Amino acid sequence: MKRIYTLTFILPILCTMHCLAAPIDTAAADRLVAEAVTALNAGKTASAISLLEEGRQKSPSHEATLSWLGYTYLKSGNASAAVSVLQDANKKFPKNTQICLNLGAALDQADRPAEALQAYQNAAKLNPKDSAAVYSMGVLQVRLNKMTDALVSFKAAVALNPRDASAWDYINTLTQRSKDWTSAANAGVKATKLAPSTSVYWANYGNALLGAKKTTEAQKAFSTALKLDPNSLTALIGTANIAVQNNSLNEAIKNLERAVAVSPGSFEAQFNLASVCYRLARYEDAQKAIDAALVVKPDSISATRAAAVIAQARKDFKLSEGHYRKLLVKDAKDADALWQLSLVLLELGRTEDSIQTLNQLVAANPAHLRARNALGALLIQQGRAVDAEKHYLAVIAKEPKSAEALNGLGLVYEKLGKLTESASSFEKAIQADPKYPYPYNNLGVIREKQNRNDEAKQLFRKALQVKPDYSDAQANLARYGK
Repeated sequence: MKRIYTLTFILPILCTMHCLAAPIDTAAADRLVAEAVTALNAGKTASAISLLEEGRQKSPSHEATLSWLGYTYLKSGNASAAVSVLQDANKKFPKNTQICLNLGAALDQADRPAEALQAYQNAAKLNPKDSAAVYSMGVLQVRLNKMTDALVSFKAAVALNPRDASAWDYINTLTQRSKDWTSAANAGVKATKLAPSTSVYWANYGNALLGAKKTTEAQKAFSTALKLDPNSLTALIGTANIAVQNNSLNEAIKNLERAVAVSPGSFEAQFNLASVCYRLARYEDAQKAIDAALVVKPDSISATRAAAVIAQARKDFKLSEGHYRKLLVKDAKDADALWQLSLVLLELGRTEDSIQTLNQLVAANPAHLRARNALGALLIQQGRAVDAEKHYLAVIAKEPKSAEALNGLGLVYEKLGKLTESASSFEKAIQADPKYPYPYNNLGVIREKQNRNDEAKQLFRKALQVKPDYSDAQANLARYGK
């Protein structure tokens, strides 16, 4: 929020405001300033500038002339000229608070925020009770991503001017960053009371209430914001978030689609729309939304991860692989990306690449038991039972009753011809989880090899009791007829 500070010179005494160091024609300069102010008040900005430039020629160091000329250029939108004049004025009259303020506004308008902040800080030093200077410091600190400093500035601004609704709103939004929802909501209340017709204050207040888990009050705040401004992006997204909490996903999509229509470049709206579409298995719509989000923030980790997951759901495994690899460029030890990439590579028929990825995951995170179990299963399929054994043993060392690892270890021993050890491992797997079907079938196979067919049949039947569609157990039992 940019402010241009109106000069507070009193016209009858303008003649006293001249530079003693270089008086050329101060009386003429005083008269021209008075005429320029009259022209400016009549909306004749160009005439005012012409008069003030004439005054500057007559008295180059005339304080009032420089102040009004810089201000008038600023008001006309000519930031470059305003900066030039006001910097000259500031050098000649460094203790003029009004010049510092308008120099800050000019630098801000010229997109020179760091210099603008310095000008406002100088103004605040000259007059510590100038709430406008302190407020403007906060605005520039937000632009410069100095959020902690900004919060301090806005708190100082409302201490000087408790009726500054905009400062209270900034306090609300900045306090939300630290998840101090109660303090944020308190600031939001003050902003909405001071300016009840300002939609954005109600929308930001709604976000604070939502964070404080006051959903009903948050919905009222968002509704008020939307009555004041039906295109309030923040209120539309907030209303959608409440709908998601209530599991009203179609209602959430309606609000998010409105939000996207209002602001197609809103990362939050596009990202949230993608998430809700994904939950409703509307994968093509989810893909479009997450692609739009990535256009806005191509380096977003959360959006890249979501894009990978959505591509998986669409069975576009090559696209999914690309997104996961992008995540791994940023963090080679990203456990979730490595795990999901291993699954994607399997879908692409690249078993060796999947094994390599899982090895990378286990090297980075030895305690990732799920990866070790998966790695063991793949290694068995590749005929590398000895390599698989160490992974299953590592899992069992951490979780002695892991039915999946005990079952895998049984398969390893079977491949190595250690039938007694294999049977023992399958039995332990059954004891660890009686509802896990695979060790029943696998133990049945061992019993067949040991010529204990009656036990084998019972084990195949048990496997099918636990998992009626278990095709391996069905085929094994079928060999025995009815």
